[in-house]
Amino acid sequence: MLRKLSELCDLECELAHALDHSRAVRAALGIGRPATGGFARQNAVLRLSANFSQMPDQALISETVLHPVTVMTGSNCRLPCAIVRLVRSAIKDGQSKVSEMLAIEARSLRQSDIAGVAQLFQQRFRDPSKPASAPLLAYLEDVFLNHPWRDSEQMSKVVVDGDGRVQGFVGVFPQRYVLKDSVIRTSVLGTLMSSDPNRNPLVGAKLLRSALGGSQDLSISESANPLSLKMWEKSGGATLPLFSLSWLRVLRPAAMSLAMLCERYPMFAPASPVANGLDRLAKRFGPEFLSIAADGPQAKDFEVGPEEFAAAVPALSTRYDIRPQWDAAILTWLLQHAGSKSAFGPMMMRLVRDRKDRVVGGYIYYGKRYGIAFVLQLLAEPGAERLVIDNLLAHAEASAFAAVRGRLQPEFLDALVRQKSLLFRRSATVIHTRSASLQTAFAGPNALISGLAAEGWTKLIGEEFS
Repeated sequence: MLRKLSELCDLECELAHALDHSRAVRAALGIGRPATGGFARQNAVLRLSANFSQMPDQALISETVLHPVTVMTGSNCRLPCAIVRLVRSAIKDGQSKVSEMLAIEARSLRQSDIAGVAQLFQQRFRDPSKPASAPLLAYLEDVFLNHPWRDSEQMSKVVVDGDGRVQGFVGVFPQRYVLKDSVIRTSVLGTLMSSDPNRNPLVGAKLLRSALGGSQDLSISESANPLSLKMWEKSGGATLPLFSLSWLRVLRPAAMSLAMLCERYPMFAPASPVANGLDRLAKRFGPEFLSIAADGPQAKDFEVGPEEFAAAVPALSTRYDIRPQWDAAILTWLLQHAGSKSAFGPMMMRLVRDRKDRVVGGYIYYGKRYGIAFVLQLLAEPGAERLVIDNLLAHAEASAFAAVRGRLQPEFLDALVRQKSLLFRRSATVIHTRSASLQTAFAGPNALISGLAAEGWTKLIGEEFS
C-alpha cells in the first residue's frame, strides 16, 4: 500500500512538472493566452535574444525552446497520454513560431524604409498615438543616408516583414578613429528598436549580428541597456567600464528635483519659486557640498561660434592615442546637428584660456534656467582639466542651472571628483572587434570616443520632433 501511494505521489509530481513546462514553453513563445509581462516572459525573451547572437539557428531551437520538453517526453516517460499530447502540441506550435522568427533577415536601410523607421521610432520612444512628423522623417534621412562619411558597407540595418512593414531597426553612424598611423573604420551603433520585442525577441539579435558582421574594424555603442549589452557580450563585445560612467554635479538640489519631476508632470512647473527658496536655505546651511571649489588654477572662458570651436579641436585632441579623424567638413556637419538640438536648452560652445592667454580647453553643453544642463563634449590640454571643469561649473551656476551632467571622459575624473560630482552608470559603452590589439588599445583610458566622437550629438537623444 505504501509503495502504491509513493508511486501515485511520484506520478502527481511528474504531472505538475509537465504542466509547468508546457505553460512555460507556451508563454515564452507567445502561444495561447497573451503574456502579462511577468518575470517568466521577460526571462524567456532575454534568453532567446541573448543566446541567438552567437548560436546557429538549429542550436537556438534546441537549446532555448525544445530541449527541456523533448527530454521530458522521451521513451522512459510515464506520463498520461493526454499530457504527452499537450506537451507535443506545445512543441509543434513552438517549432512553427520559431521557424517564423528565424525566417526574418536584417538588411541595409533603404530610402523606402525611412517612413517605417520613423513610425517605429515614434511608437517605441515618443508618443505612439501620434504619427511620425515630417521633421523626424527628414532628420532620419539626413543622418543615416546623407552622412558625409556614408559607406555602403557600414549602413544602418532594418528587419522588414512579408508585408513590407519595418519590424526592427538599428542606426549606424560611420566613424574613423586614428590609432598612431592607422585609420580604424568604425561603426557607431545607436538606436536599436523592435516593434514587438516580446512577441519576436530575435529581431534585436538579428539586427545586432548583421551590424557587427560588416567590414568595419571596430563597432562601438555608448547607449547599451542591460538587454542589448548582454547581446553585445554574447557576440564577443567588451564593456569599457570607465567610459560607461556618467557624472552629475548638483548646484540647486530643490530645483533639480523639481526639474526631474516636471519632465514627467509639467503641471508642477509653477512651484519653481518654492524650490528656489529652498535652495537659498540649502546654500546657507550646506555650503561645503553645494559651493564650487575655487582653489585650483585660474583661467577665463568665452563664448565662440562653430567655426572657432572647430578650429580649436584638432590641437586639443592630439593628446589622445585614439581620436576621430576629424576634418573641417565633418566637424562643421557634426556641430550643425548638435546645435539644432533643443530638448536640453540652447547649445553653448566655450573655449578656456589660461593666464598666458593660450586656449587650453573647451566645452560644449546645453542648459535651461533651473534645469539640468547636459554636457556634450569636454576638451583640455594635459594638465588643464581642472581649468575646464571649474569654468564649466562656474558658468553653469551663473546661468542658474540646477545641475550639470555628462558622460565621463576618464582624463577629467580627478577634476570632477574634486568638485564633488556624483558618478553613476546609466548605460554602457561597449566595443566589438576581431582584433585583439584594438581591443587592448580601447581598454585604456586615453581615447576620445564619446560626445561628438560617438552619438551624443544626435537629435534622436531627447528631441521630440513635434
